[in-house]
Amino acid sequence: MKLLKLAALLCSCLLLLPACTPKETQADPVSAAPVSTRSPEHQSKGEAVTELIWPQEEYTALDEEGRAAYRQAVEAQLAPGEYVLLPDGSVAENPETGRYDPQVFLETFPEAVLPRQQVGDYTLEQVQVGFRVDPAAQTGDNTVRRYQTTSEALQGVTLVYRSGENHMNLCLIGLRAWPEEGAAYTFEQQAVPVAEENGRTVYSLSGTLNGSTLVQLNGTAESEETFAGAAAAF
Repeated sequence: MKLLKLAALLCSCLLLLPACTPKETQADPVSAAPVSTRSPEHQSKGEAVTELIWPQEEYTALDEEGRAAYRQAVEAQLAPGEYVLLPDGSVAENPETGRYDPQVFLETFPEAVLPRQQVGDYTLEQVQVGFRVDPAAQTGDNTVRRYQTTSEALQGVTLVYRSGENHMNLCLIGLRAWPEEGAAYTFEQQAVPVAEENGRTVYSLSGTLNGSTLVQLNGTAESEETFAGAAAAF
């Protein structure tokens, strides 16, 4: 049961935090037609949302490539911070949603802590967050919503570090408290190659923060030994 829970949490990181995974290729375009878009009743008049032109295809009848194109057509119209629940329950959102410069992130979430802004040769370049959706939201209801930008609404946090042409993404899943200076990250698995990016291998390593928060460390490197050396500093 415990293994199933960990697998589910890892899946959440991969789905909600794009920095954890390589970018997907673009799918073929889909046709669009005007369809009414509703706004949640609880949103104030100051929180107006985008009026979407929805693809005219039936989402549930599309194959994987078609659904990817449908999602891209929707996401291209959404403003940062807006999202829609698609008929299969997945979230479509503006690609820039939840991406912050470290200083802007601390201004947006003043109670947050970023203790490791420099790790060896790696500098913290960006903070990416995944937000929880409105629990009252219904899938496929054509409703555009806005995320609540509060710490309580955070579902996961990814710290994106860069050193030259290499990067390291530290994903914190199920974060219950902000990591303090000297927080203990424990990685119990051997690094696994998961993709190729610009001629470099992307390696992945899983572990925990202070024994509770699930952690996933992904990064590019010329070899497994190089990645292991960089990962040791985290």
